[in-house]
Amino acid sequence: MRCSLLSSTKNPTLDYEEPDFPTDPVVGNDDSGFGDEDNDPYATVSGSLAHAAGEITSKDSPSIFVPEAGSANGHTIEEQDMFGEFARLEIGRKWYRISDYFNWKTVAKVLMASNIWTNNGCSTNTGN
Repeated sequence: MRCSLLSSTKNPTLDYEEPDFPTDPVVGNDDSGFGDEDNDPYATVSGSLAHAAGEITSKDSPSIFVPEAGSANGHTIEEQDMFGEFARLEIGRKWYRISDYFNWKTVAKVLMASNIWTNNGCSTNTGN
């Protein structure tokens, strides 16, 4: 089971538990929204999901929600999330993975300063 650790400078606690990764390589568990993907390989698309004909695009922007209540100036939180992007195609009623996995990760580091959470070195990188 993959877990996200909410590590506070005061008392480390487990934030939440993610579901197990699917064992079927064509099942996704990232998100249920459609606004961050353009799945039409027959069209040329402009804007934030721009791509040429023959391509598809996905633009994920993970975020964390941390309430200010119960925190004090100087507290820190770090959350690390790992992803495996891929493309799949449904033929009939069967799904096929049609791309390699593209592994990437985000690290959200925030610091409580002046009673608000501020960026304390957040990053996005390839690999897991």
